[in-house]
Amino acid sequence: MSCEGRVIEGKTEGHPSSVIEYWQDDFEILGGTGKFEGATGKGKTDDYNNSEDPNSHHHWKGTISLIKEHE
Repeated sequence: MSCEGRVIEGKTEGHPSSVIEYWQDDFEILGGTGKFEGATGKGKTDDYNNSEDPNSHHHWKGTISLIKEHE
């Protein structure tokens, strides 16, 4: 997987009021192992940090294509 971007101070209208910084970056699936061997795909992140807890909150949407059939 490949993903890079930058953290932006503040929040968007769709984020909770406690958000202090966010990042919305493109990602690409470059392959995998096992049942994900040869996988491809892409999507967008919508992640943030907030003032209510020490965790980063991640929301990713996209597609993945699998070329290998499994039983």
